[in-house]
Amino acid sequence: MSLKKALQSSLFFVLFASIGGGIGYFHFPSTPLAGTVLSKPTKEISVAVLPKEKKRSGFDATPLTEREWQNYKEARSALLRQVVVLNLPTEYVEAEPPLPQISWQIPLFDHPEWIVVHRNGRNIEASVDPEQLAAYIEKEIQPAIRPAEHVRILALPQENSRAMVEGESMKDGWNLQSAIVAGFTAKHVANGLFSITIPIQKESGAIRNETAVPMNEFTLLSRGRSNFAGSAGNRIFNLKKAFSEHVHGSLIAPGASFSFVEILDGPVEVSTGWKEALGIFLGEELRSTPGGGICQASTTVYRAALLAGLPIEEQRNHSLYVTYYTQHGEGLDATIFPGEQDLIFRNNTPGYILILTRTEGTEAIVEFYGTPDGREVTLEGPYRFHDAPEEFKEELRQEKKVGLARNDIGWRRRITRADGSTETNILLSRYLDTIPLYTKKDGMIVSE
Repeated sequence: MSLKKALQSSLFFVLFASIGGGIGYFHFPSTPLAGTVLSKPTKEISVAVLPKEKKRSGFDATPLTEREWQNYKEARSALLRQVVVLNLPTEYVEAEPPLPQISWQIPLFDHPEWIVVHRNGRNIEASVDPEQLAAYIEKEIQPAIRPAEHVRILALPQENSRAMVEGESMKDGWNLQSAIVAGFTAKHVANGLFSITIPIQKESGAIRNETAVPMNEFTLLSRGRSNFAGSAGNRIFNLKKAFSEHVHGSLIAPGASFSFVEILDGPVEVSTGWKEALGIFLGEELRSTPGGGICQASTTVYRAALLAGLPIEEQRNHSLYVTYYTQHGEGLDATIFPGEQDLIFRNNTPGYILILTRTEGTEAIVEFYGTPDGREVTLEGPYRFHDAPEEFKEELRQEKKVGLARNDIGWRRRITRADGSTETNILLSRYLDTIPLYTKKDGMIVSE
């Protein structure tokens, strides 16, 4: 390496040498020095001492003797023969899904520029430069680490109930700080340890309020699901449009009501971006209509509202039994049609409720986040005329003034509050067509 190039590689390295055996002057900061040894001294190498008015903290003014110089060269040569192995912690390795890479082998022979002088007390040692190692970690290891995913509330709603939200959902992840890992690694290498489990921290996904308006912390209250497997492409398009452009980011203040029709914010027409798919008209007629499939979104929102224990102010099931709604709560569906039918529920919790939506494969998912107040919600069912408990049939007659017919599906929602009081709601869906006599196993699963 040329003297010019070596000098450029470190701002800390200053060498004054004469042909007849002059003295070199080095600056040894308390942290490892970035640079490369240039030549062998004849007697000793003294550390430059800056004038008092220019002196910076971290200087070590102890002279470097020829013996120490020789020790450093030997240590450097030994270090270049080593392979540093950086391993992820066991907890991370066991995480799902399987990781593409869990260990990195770094032959130091391939990175001679990393080797720097390091003073450890009275000993002069060779170690690796944390800054250069940090750059390697950022390039090679950082991309393999799954970070936590957060949702950010950037602005409150203006004309409708949707806030400006960035992010789809929260997911726990890991936080790797390259500077910390590099310093940790350099310290171990200086101590002769080359197989290193790197320190990374687990981080929980969170909802972050970045508006000027104080809000409660957001905790998961409920999760509703439905499955749209087998849906036509236009139907899936309308479902995802309803989710991403209208429902996702809905923010419901304490005491306020949520109207599904309101958050559609305008007519459901081809001219407003909706596609045509099958819808139910006049009770039993199927025909193509703009927005067909929006009810998959309203049904999933309804299930989340039920599981959150919120008061349902308006809801009606479809007139026909829809197979798309059999999973995760058969009989718990909610039809909507602007100007005729809405899904409305009220936030009776002590804080704001934020609604987040997403799809995973053929699963539609709606999550409510807010302030828990101790209420616990159970959904019992689905019940049919031939398998409903007698007490359920009696409650149905008292509350709805009807019996359980052959084409009915019933549920009981029980809400237990923090003070021990309970509230029971009977939910009834009555269809005009023939329904299956028995519920499939997945129809009983409302949410995990």
